[in-house]
Amino acid sequence: MISLKNIVFISLVILISGCASVANYTPRQSIPHDGTITVLPFKNNTDSPMAGQKAKNIMEGILVANNLPVKIIALRCNPDNIRSCLRRVRSRYYVQGNVNEWRYKTGLDAEPAVAVSFNIVDRTSGAVVYSAVGAKNGWGQESVGSVAQKLFMDLTKH
Repeated sequence: MISLKNIVFISLVILISGCASVANYTPRQSIPHDGTITVLPFKNNTDSPMAGQKAKNIMEGILVANNLPVKIIALRCNPDNIRSCLRRVRSRYYVQGNVNEWRYKTGLDAEPAVAVSFNIVDRTSGAVVYSAVGAKNGWGQESVGSVAQKLFMDLTKH
C-alpha cells in the first residue's frame, strides 16, 4: 500500500514538472566576446503578431545586460531573406533565430508558453559559433514576455 507521504511526494513532482523548461546548447561553446553582435529579427513561426520582433528586442536586452558588444540596428529586415539584411550589417557576428511558440495555453489558468531557437553566426566565415534551443512555460499570473525573458537568460548563460 502506498503511504500518504509517497502520494504527496508524487503529486508535488507532477505539479512541479508541469512548469519545466527544456534548453539545449551547443556543447563547450560560449557566446563570443571578440566582436560586435547584431540581432536580426527572429522568424515568427507562430500565430502571435510581432513575436519575432519581440524576441529580437528581448535578446538584445539580455545581451546588453550581460555586457556583450551588441550593435543595435533599426533595420526592417525580413527574416526569410537574411542575405539582404547582412549587406547592411557591419558586425562580426549576427543572431538569427526562430520563434516556435509564443502564446497563452488554453484552459482555466492560461499559462504562458514560449519556444525559441537561435544561432550566433560569424559573418565572415558563416560558421555557427553558438546555438541554443529552448522552451519554457510559466504560471497563470505570468506574462509571455516575462517567461521569454527568463528563457533567453537561461539560453545565454553559457
